[in-house]
Amino acid sequence: LVALGLLVRFAASEAMGDLERQVLALFDGLPGVLRRFLVGLIQVVALVVPLATMVTLVVLRRWRTLLLAVLAAVVADLVVDGAEAAADRTRPASLEAAERADSWIAGAAYPSTAYLAGIAAAVTVIAPSMPRRWRRWAWGALAAVAFGRVVSGTGLAVDLLAAGAVGWAIGLAVLLAFGVQD
Repeated sequence: LVALGLLVRFAASEAMGDLERQVLALFDGLPGVLRRFLVGLIQVVALVVPLATMVTLVVLRRWRTLLLAVLAAVVADLVVDGAEAAADRTRPASLEAAERADSWIAGAAYPSTAYLAGIAAAVTVIAPSMPRRWRRWAWGALAAVAFGRVVSGTGLAVDLLAAGAVGWAIGLAVLLAFGVQD
């Protein structure tokens, strides 16, 4: 997924830039109140779900799983942050403006693409020790946050998909390196 995303990004960068601008323009017409509410709701979900998961792991005394999840999240966050800095690509002006707006918790740029990659990595690490229902909820919450960022005009779909793929890959690498509990 990461390789395919990079291939699409570099092989069709002009077409992807046009597509991103069209998607942003599509949702740019949302009323300010609705956009602010959506961004705030996304931020609450992006903050509450990881905290609730961490508290659950602490209560269940799954220290190893918690530490591996934090390790995977930090590595994924750093990798995506580094990749974004190295890419140094131009972003649509409407995206820059939308990210500078304020919201309930922080600026509309929260949760960042790197944060979402970290959450994807952590969910990947935690998933084997979670019941199937909770795995669905965790991946669903992550997908809802990513979709909400696109709809609110504060994130690019391609960037969010690539970040999710990077987080997933790093989470799998951590599981491969440290093993999975039975």
